[in-house]
Amino acid sequence: MSWKSKQRYINPRDDRVKLGTLSKDADNIPSRHRTWTKFKASFGNVNHYVHVLAGHTIVINLSYAFKHFTNNTYHQYRKNENATLLPTLLDPLIVVKDTYEGQAVLNFYKPFKTDDELFI
Repeated sequence: MSWKSKQRYINPRDDRVKLGTLSKDADNIPSRHRTWTKFKASFGNVNHYVHVLAGHTIVINLSYAFKHFTNNTYHQYRKNENATLLPTLLDPLIVVKDTYEGQAVLNFYKPFKTDDELFI
C-alpha cells in the first residue's frame, strides 16, 4: 500500500480501516452477470484474461473465477458481486504487495457500495 493510501484509509491510532472514508470513495456496485456467457463476454469472450499492471502480468482463468463467486474457500455466496472483478483489476483503489505460500502476490482492492452496504 502506498504511503498516500495508508494516510487516507488507515487510522494511525489503531491501524484499522477508516470505513467512512472508504465508503465515500466507493463506486456503486455494478449489476451482476447472471450467466457464464455474459460474464465471459465482459472480458472479451476469452478463456483466460490477461492484464498488465505496474510491470506485473495477471492471468485469470475466467471459468474458475466465475465459479469462485459461488463456491469458494469461505463458502460465501458472492454471485451478486461477480461484475466487480474487471473494474477492480482495471482501476483498483489500493494495491497491496503481500506474500502467499512463500510467493509474492498483489492484492487489489476497490470498494463498492449499495444504498445500505459496503463491499470491500
